[in-house]
Amino acid sequence: MTREVTIGDVESGRVDIQGIDWAKLHVPRTHFRDARIRSYSSYKNVSVPQDRILEELVRPPYQSQFYTFRHTLLTTKPHIVHFQLRNLLWATSKHDIFFTSQNGVIQYNPITKTSLLALDLRQHQMATMKISTMAAEHGWICVGGFSGEYICRRLSSSPMSGSSKHGREVHQGSITSEENGITNHITISTLRSSTSPTAIISSNDNKTRFLSLRTMSVTQSFSFPYAINCTSLSPDKRLLCVVGDSPTTNIISSDTGEQLVSLSGHMDFSFACGFSPDGRLLATGNQDMTVRLYDTRFLASDRTLAVLGSRMGAVRSLRFDETGRFLVWAEPADFVHVTNLTGVADAQLLSGGEVQDSSWVSRFSNDGHRKDDTLYSSQLIDFFGEISGVAFTPDAEGLYVGIADPKYGSILEFERSHSRGTRSKWDDLLRDEDIWL
Repeated sequence: MTREVTIGDVESGRVDIQGIDWAKLHVPRTHFRDARIRSYSSYKNVSVPQDRILEELVRPPYQSQFYTFRHTLLTTKPHIVHFQLRNLLWATSKHDIFFTSQNGVIQYNPITKTSLLALDLRQHQMATMKISTMAAEHGWICVGGFSGEYICRRLSSSPMSGSSKHGREVHQGSITSEENGITNHITISTLRSSTSPTAIISSNDNKTRFLSLRTMSVTQSFSFPYAINCTSLSPDKRLLCVVGDSPTTNIISSDTGEQLVSLSGHMDFSFACGFSPDGRLLATGNQDMTVRLYDTRFLASDRTLAVLGSRMGAVRSLRFDETGRFLVWAEPADFVHVTNLTGVADAQLLSGGEVQDSSWVSRFSNDGHRKDDTLYSSQLIDFFGEISGVAFTPDAEGLYVGIADPKYGSILEFERSHSRGTRSKWDDLLRDEDIWL
């Protein structure tokens, strides 16, 4: 069996980025792609007409090549256990990629092409735990499970003993005793009130909780009338964006939980949200197959800046890179989108930063009469298989995609293309497959 796919393999035309030799198959790739899109059924909790969404959609040109293929690891396959929860891959540096496996969390080094089991569930008497979500940030790995259980490990500790010079650094417990307490999302950050890392945990029992990784105690808990699927903290630490089993996006105070703004527009349940590094943009991903972008200076107006549409399914995860230039967002399978937001940032600067001057919002918003699709030039990464997660490296030079497939499961690695117009034969092939539903 092929262990890896290199740039040379793809450039030679022998195989694609997943190691598939289409010349040996009975159907051309383009025909298989068409059939796959036509037959794929995107899961929805709310059945509503899509007419309004189609009217709002920005249709950016998918002709850009921001990231080029570099390598595919085929020997280790990412693992997913819940069809709606796909935040199972993280990059903490250019040589530390973390993703879930059946037995825990694997740490992969794309430079040396080596891997180790960074968190072994069996080592900590949690072999029956099903990892529903994970985070690797601020020197910690945290994973959550179907019954509200969690394991957190300081990355400076030994993956086997769980100890370091700081003492015992692997902690486990339960965030909730509720029967329907699945952990839907975890992110790790620091708060205004504490410089030590805190895990922000979104749960199916209708709560977002702050778990101090210093004391391993819940320091804050916010309740909602529906299951919470994702929570994101703003860069200034003052706001929380909270999405869940509701079309509504809530913006609350991170200190008190007071609801500040309620954003409408989505038509189904949301599973992803995030602020840009400068705090100017907010993105939300929904089962209505869209990403909505908001200018955070005008949240009170409840006006969407742009609506971006997926190709085949719901938007399950999204991440901004550390520069704020790119937004990567993933469907459940087959498609990852990279959107360039540089033009949006330039438009924000032109607005002068005055909240009361919202004329540029009308100009660039889908609520107005003009749609400037070129503001959102995009790249489409096209493959086959369920997506476990997407992640930029901290320097934004690398982009990783996890594919959880029994046969073609892999880690796809892409690198930043700094030469405008640089394309491969593979990129030209995908450019011709510009299919929208």
